[in-house]
Amino acid sequence: MENQVHIPVDASLHARMVAASERYHTDEQELFRRAAEEFLAKGDAYEIEKHEDEQRLRRYRETGEHVSHEAMKLWVDGLRARSPE
Repeated sequence: MENQVHIPVDASLHARMVAASERYHTDEQELFRRAAEEFLAKGDAYEIEKHEDEQRLRRYRETGEHVSHEAMKLWVDGLRARSPE
């Protein structure tokens, strides 16, 4: 069984949803479901990236290990040299 959520929206948002549902040949509920899924997916991806960044920063603070800008440039140049154009 599906759960239902009732979300009050202003007239402007409702009009946009009606227009979009006609444009995409679907109903307003489906558009809201898709919007909610996309919003949550982006939020989840952000939190994963944030956690990974925090781990990298912690490792750097603990070890001081890093890749210098010059070393990165040399690595990229090496990739370019091997890449068929």
